[in-house]
Formats: sequence, C-alpha cells, structure tokens
Amino acid sequence: ENFVELIEFAKELAINNFDGQFGGFGTHPKFPMPDLLNFLNQYFFETKNEQIRQIMEKTLLEMQSGGMFDQVEGGFFRYSTTQDWSIPHFEKMLEDNSHLITVYLNAHQLYGKKEFLDCAKKTINYVLENLFDKKENHFFGTQDADEHYYAMKLIERKKFSAPKIDKTLFTGWNCQMVFGLLRA
Repeated sequence: ENFVELIEFAKELAINNFDGQFGGFGTHPKFPMPDLLNFLNQYFFETKNEQIRQIMEKTLLEMQSGGMFDQVEGGFFRYSTTQDWSIPHFEKMLEDNSHLITVYLNAHQLYGKKEFLDCAKKTINYVLENLFDKKENHFFGTQDADEHYYAMKLIERKKFSAPKIDKTLFTGWNCQMVFGLLRA
C-alpha cells in the first residue's frame, strides 16, 4: 500500500511541476530528466492516464523541436538555459542521449507518434557517427560544447572540425546505450 502511495506522490509531483506552456518541468535551466520521463511513460502504460499522455506528448515534442535537439546532426544537448528549450548548453553526452533514445522509443509505442520514432533514429545515428569507436566497439562519453559550430547550417559545418570528443569511457553509459540499441 505504501508503494502505491509513493507512485501516486511521484506522479502528482510531476504534474504540479509541469510547465504547461513549454513542456518539461520547472523553469530554467531546464533539464530533460529522462528518469522522470521513463517513469511517466511507465505510469501511462499501466494507467492510460490522459493527463500523463498530454504531459508527455507536449514535453517530448517541445524538446525535440526546440534548441535542445540538434536539428542538423541529431542528438540532444545537455540542457536548455531557457525555459522554452530554445538555447541549449551545447555539450552532448552519451548519458543523456542513451536515456532519451529509450524514452522516445517507448513514447512512440505508447502514443503512436511517428515524430518520436524519427527523433530516436536521429539520436541513434548521431551517437553511432560521433561517439562510437568502431575499432574498440565502445562509446565515448561526451562531445564538447561549441556554440559557434552548432549555430551553423550543415553545409557550413562541413567546413569546420566538429567539437572535440572526450574519449573517456563510462561503463554505465555504455550499458545504457547498448540497452537503447537493443530496444530500437
């Protein structure tokens, strides 16, 4: 019984902190909070709660159409410095992207929106192109923030070197990325 109360408390906390105007939770800086998003996906799966559906669809659509998602190369940036997701902190991390792949894949199955599947595919492509070491078969941790580079269109970006990849290996992040690939 206490377990059920805890689940309902967590759901109510999410609802009370939901940003109805821009999606997500809180004001700024605004982080994607993939653990919360996974919880809400699971809650919807179990209950078919329409309010949770609306929260998830609004949040995921706003995140992928705003500045948090790299519209040129794919992949999510670390967080948004603004409430409306428009200006990201430009670092890309394997941790966030691996979790968000699972969030978006599950959301596609739950809510039937093709946009969520497309976003997951673009994120997977970004990770495989930029963070995967094809010789050693593991994933690197991060790609540096570079505001100037990410502000350019694709044709302009091709003239410059991509931001540096930090080749630190994180076991948990690699496992989560493999899980995301298996889910896909």
